[in-house]
Amino acid sequence: MKTIIDELEKEIKTIAIKNIHTDGFYLITVTAAFIKSYEFMKLSANTNEESKTYFTLGSLRGICEDFIVLNFLKKLEKEDRDATIGAFMSLKFQEALKRQHSFFDKERKFQPIIKITPENQNLIEKHKQDLKDIGQRTGAWRKNEPMPKILHMAESLGLKSFYEYFYTLSSETVHFNPRILLRMGWSEKNDMENFSSYYREYGRVYSTLLFLKFFSEFKTILQLNEKIFEMTAKLDQKLNEILRWPEPVTFEELNKEAPNNFTRIMYKIAAELYQS
Repeated sequence: MKTIIDELEKEIKTIAIKNIHTDGFYLITVTAAFIKSYEFMKLSANTNEESKTYFTLGSLRGICEDFIVLNFLKKLEKEDRDATIGAFMSLKFQEALKRQHSFFDKERKFQPIIKITPENQNLIEKHKQDLKDIGQRTGAWRKNEPMPKILHMAESLGLKSFYEYFYTLSSETVHFNPRILLRMGWSEKNDMENFSSYYREYGRVYSTLLFLKFFSEFKTILQLNEKIFEMTAKLDQKLNEILRWPEPVTFEELNKEAPNNFTRIMYKIAAELYQS
């Protein structure tokens, strides 16, 4: 997989240059999200520091949410897609200014920062209303909310179980979870590398899966070339050849013997025969 991923970089760069005036907010955002997904996949494939991989895995949730939101907005007309991205970006900018002001006002009053204007709250309300208006006009979401929750978007796309799985995977690395904290130290070794190879594989497998999802959903709008099609087909094959994708709850942490590779191969063959 690593060789294919590294070779993809040259092709990915061919789509990186965009123009806000001709391409619009939505296409530029899709392009940025696709490249972000690729870069994380490349990082996961090339890292040699297994013990540090754990600290990067929260990014999987962000990439998953990028995929779902942009997929959800794809059904809108170009003008509405661009307007939604523009209003949402402006809303998040004003909200970040407000929170930045509150933090530095309490923690570091002396530090120069970008100040909020007296219009900050009015602008927040304006951008929220702009989003509500788009939802009402298009019928894409309820008029009383600026944007649907990610889960609701996923449900409408038939991706609820996919999102919930990635939510579980990533939340265990970014939210408080005593099981994960203790699991990192369940070892006879006096170090912090317990489960490190598991987390490396976890990043490698699921970053690749998300990249392939992005490719499948946005290959047309991104106008990807034939070379990328060929390479992603090989990448998909390599991913499916992996006998074990890391699970959030493992046999090992429960002190149970995991199925050996022969058993896994038999299960895989049986599933393929059933599907055919």
